[in-house]
Amino acid sequence: MFKKLFRLRKRILNIWKNIVYTNYYYNYDIKKNTVLIESKNGSDLASNMFYILQETVLNYPDHCVFISVLKRNEKLISEKLKFYGLYEKVILVKKNSFKYYKVLALAEFIFIDNSVSSIYIKKKGQKIINTWHGTPLKKMGK
Repeated sequence: MFKKLFRLRKRILNIWKNIVYTNYYYNYDIKKNTVLIESKNGSDLASNMFYILQETVLNYPDHCVFISVLKRNEKLISEKLKFYGLYEKVILVKKNSFKYYKVLALAEFIFIDNSVSSIYIKKKGQKIINTWHGTPLKKMGK
């Protein structure tokens, strides 16, 4: 019984997230100078994504930078940002939250090092930069 209720709740949340994303996608314009950075699907902030974040914050102070984080890793990423003096210059957004889908639909620049959410559709004017290291090349066509 509880499993069915849990699955139903999850399905309803997914429908609402789709509605939120679709609403922002079709009814709002891209926010200029807005950046979304997502490293390892929000579980870490490492390698390429960290250096892209650092360079963006230092060289483009007029840009609003969002970092996608998983709820369970928010503290770890916050501590890393504080250590490097970047915490006050970015906004953390929880992965798969309603705010995340709003930012995903409206960000001008999206930097990722993994796959994008399955709901994502590239909007005209968005720039998406993926820094995969060749892993997809090993798996393509299978």
